[in-house]
Amino acid sequence: MTINILETIKYNDIYKIKVENFPFYPDGKGGQLGDRGTIKDANIIEVLKDYILIDKELKPGSYEYNIDLKNRIDIAQQHTAQHIISASFEQKYNYETKGFHMSKNYTTVDIDCSNLSDEKIKNIEDLSNNIIQKHIEVEKILIEKSEIEKYKLRKPLSSKVTGKVRLIKIGDFDINPCGGFHVNNTAEIGLIKIINKEKIKGNLTRIYYVAGKRALNDYNYKNTLLKSLSINLTTSIESLNERIKSLLEEKKELKKDLKKLSEEHAKLLSEFLIKNSKDNIIVYEENNDVAKNLIKYFKDFTYIFGKDGEYTITSNTIDCKELSKNIIQKYDVKGGGNKVRANLKGNIIIENILNILKK
Repeated sequence: MTINILETIKYNDIYKIKVENFPFYPDGKGGQLGDRGTIKDANIIEVLKDYILIDKELKPGSYEYNIDLKNRIDIAQQHTAQHIISASFEQKYNYETKGFHMSKNYTTVDIDCSNLSDEKIKNIEDLSNNIIQKHIEVEKILIEKSEIEKYKLRKPLSSKVTGKVRLIKIGDFDINPCGGFHVNNTAEIGLIKIINKEKIKGNLTRIYYVAGKRALNDYNYKNTLLKSLSINLTTSIESLNERIKSLLEEKKELKKDLKKLSEEHAKLLSEFLIKNSKDNIIVYEENNDVAKNLIKYFKDFTYIFGKDGEYTITSNTIDCKELSKNIIQKYDVKGGGNKVRANLKGNIIIENILNILKK
């Protein structure tokens, strides 16, 4: 097959071409992805309404082109799956579909329900897969707009539609206007898996799903992940949940123990630092929990802690805010604070702070 390029425009790091007798399905039309393929040795990156984006420059002229049929099959699987999911929600719970978007890795459907339970999602997934397993023919029916009232559509036809109308009919289960790619039989979808949900504005719930080869890829990825976790945590896949719960509980207890040890360490260290302090100034060149726990023991001192250009100053005897201003004016430092505490970050060492403090 050949295509005639009428115009080529440099577009950032790629090229935008205008062609004669546009043979490609555009991205975003009806919510689905567009065609992919090649024109000569240039890859099609995206199909716009009137232009095609390609990754190599092609001068105006005639070229061989190829449409990626595997990509079309993938799109058809995702799109027919959306019709089945939307019809399932409407028939079982009377929830309408308010939006649909297909991306490279997953597809989303926005459902008119603010609190969609996991149980309802499982029921929809089961119903959708039952429809797939029934091997129902998916008919593409082309009719005049004037004939539309003969059909009981799931969604009313938009008033913007003119000319002939294409209907997608899935047996007695669903019929809806659509101009996108679809399978010929529900069995061609193979499987639908709902992988996530989230609440979005407008009291809607957005569900994420994969179908066909995408569902198999999702299963393979997660199965590999589970196997890896099972090996690393030395337990069976069936016991992973309990093993992770146990590890999280251990971590929680260890954090408690560490906090207690940190506080005990700070108490003992404070006695040593107070004993060896000079000019009512205490310096501790660390920036950890112990350093922070020491603050409460040094209320009558100017306390400086931190390292690697990040320092905190606390004091009830000097104005920390004023001190930080003086330091910022002299050194390449950012920071600020209030009268009793200031934070500094930049190209500075502890001696720089002490020099200004002692002036």
